[in-house]
Amino acid sequence: MAKLNIPKVKKAIESSYGVLITIANACGVSRIALYHFLNKHPKLRDLIESEKERILDVAEKQLFVNVAKGDQKAIKFFLSTKGKKRDYVTKQLIESDNRTTLTHEDFAEAYELSKKKKAEEQKINSDKIEEKKIESEGEKKDEI
Repeated sequence: MAKLNIPKVKKAIESSYGVLITIANACGVSRIALYHFLNKHPKLRDLIESEKERILDVAEKQLFVNVAKGDQKAIKFFLSTKGKKRDYVTKQLIESDNRTTLTHEDFAEAYELSKKKKAEEQKINSDKIEEKKIESEGEKKDEI
């Protein structure tokens, strides 16, 4: 089996997209041998992470190119992931047993209404408790 060294691993990282098995194969070693070597050389792990970021940059650049070309799938993907703050979100439809289709917004509205109703009920209950306290204090005064 081949012996690992830093220059050899660095060269393999450059064309690996950060995929460890690709690096190991390029170096002629097992993935386990590469793991052990990387544990002894943490700066190489940083290079691997940098390579993963580089390929993400390449993919992101290609996405922008496809958006600029008018590729509808690319546009939809971009808006659903990066356009959330502008309300470009994918709606989820949920079917219940009675075949009513509900959207995420329907559930959000129902949740808000239930919170409002609960707050109103708590207010009514606290008002009733306050009224009973007042009545109780009034009865005590009448007894004196």
